[in-house]
Amino acid sequence: MAEARRISVCVFIFFVIALILLFYPGVSSAEGDCLVRLEHKNTEAEISPGEISTESVVKRAIIAESFLRANHKLRKEEAWEYASYVIESSKLFGLDPFLIASLIIKESTVKRNARSKYAYGLMQINWKVHKKGLRSAFNQIKSLKDLMEPRNNIMAGTYIFSWYMKSSNYNVKKALARYLGKNGKKYISKVLEEYNKMNNSYKLAKLKENKEMQKCSVVIES
Repeated sequence: MAEARRISVCVFIFFVIALILLFYPGVSSAEGDCLVRLEHKNTEAEISPGEISTESVVKRAIIAESFLRANHKLRKEEAWEYASYVIESSKLFGLDPFLIASLIIKESTVKRNARSKYAYGLMQINWKVHKKGLRSAFNQIKSLKDLMEPRNNIMAGTYIFSWYMKSSNYNVKKALARYLGKNGKKYISKVLEEYNKMNNSYKLAKLKENKEMQKCSVVIES
């Protein structure tokens, strides 16, 4: 009975650590090809509670904290919400969520209503260039108003970038250049800098988690 209680306490500690990471102190427009229709993807489905792992919670917390650092006017609830969409879309299209989050920071400074001459929203999507492909791929995106919704915008931007990754043979720098619409070295450098910050924060969080697991193992064995 005592050992079972200790195990429960340890499991609770792991999840608390993941949630606390929300407060963890750490560390243009898309031009390009017409997009092919997305097949065998349900872009309207939410990730079910059973699919949410501790790893996803930690990554979401790190992304949310990065968003808050990039945009000081952003509310914590909004940062957490946008981070959940990043995790969801990245999982759907098989991309690194930290890379998508870094794109959002660079493109719009995490401002949902960001607009430039041709680009819109969190991921600064060129509606004129991509509307045909996006309308085909997403049932919920039929107008510019739809595109401005945070979840739709992040889904659309992730979809576009996933296509650029595929057509660039998964060369991240080439895909970033295509998302920008030109080979901008400073742009690519900034995105990768943000990505490295988040990735390093994640590695540190995993290190802390492993140390806590070792402590719990010692307690249980004793």
